[in-house]
Amino acid sequence: MDEERRMVLDMVAAGKLTTEEADQLLVALGAAAPAPAPRPAPVAYAVAPRRAAPGARLSAQQLLELRQQGLSPSYAREIWDAGYTSLTPDQLVELYQHGVKPKFLRELRECGIVDLDIDQITELFTHGVGGRFIREVRDAGLADLTLDELIELREQGIKPEYIREMGALGFADLSLDELAELWHNGVKPEYVRELRDLGLLDNLSDLPR
Repeated sequence: MDEERRMVLDMVAAGKLTTEEADQLLVALGAAAPAPAPRPAPVAYAVAPRRAAPGARLSAQQLLELRQQGLSPSYAREIWDAGYTSLTPDQLVELYQHGVKPKFLRELRECGIVDLDIDQITELFTHGVGGRFIREVRDAGLADLTLDELIELREQGIKPEYIREMGALGFADLSLDELAELWHNGVKPEYVRELRDLGLLDNLSDLPR
């Protein structure tokens, strides 16, 4: 309850709630007694907020809806801290319902992937394209893939280790389609090495692509 009270006070300090709306919301949340105490001056609400999201002011009803969805103030605050400060209450709920964690957004941000819309975030999350996967793919040699290509790579089941090993064998310039074709036809790094060791592959460019 202290967490919820703090969020209400943050909203007042940010101008998103009036003092009257805050009183009503605190009573509805059980954070204040039904019998109103003498109302403090507005300055009493002017606590230093940790971080308030810009955008349209939230109503008391919207805050109640967030609570009914099970969305905690700390979740909203961490989403804002990850760089998504202009999400609407409905968008916050959508992220929460998809299971998107603030850590997921922070790791994408560390990879330079920011300013995504809700559909892009949920699609990346659903396909398991997170910061770790993106870093591993880049380290394997594919540093310029688009979001759609990263999703396709994940869907194809092609592992970053495969990309790295094939690159070490001379196939560092393969397109995504070429990688997928080799992968699905069983052309593994072990196969390429065995052909080379038998002298059947004098030139790696002789390998069908």
